[in-house]
Amino acid sequence: MYLHIGSGIMVETQKIIGVFDSKGAAKDLCCERKFRRERDYSCVLTDDGAVFSELSAATLKKRAEGAFDEY
Repeated sequence: MYLHIGSGIMVETQKIIGVFDSKGAAKDLCCERKFRRERDYSCVLTDDGAVFSELSAATLKKRAEGAFDEY
């Protein structure tokens, strides 16, 4: 299953380690300098590295939970 994290980016849910808000722990975990755009609100940490999203961590959580509710 895949999670759409915005900007046309899909991430395989099995590879997701965590989703972090840009104002919290994500700045330490995902390297603050990588939040290069003001519109990066969250960091999705995967087995392959960090991916930045314009969507909030709360929105991504709802999307992920909604995807599992369908099955």
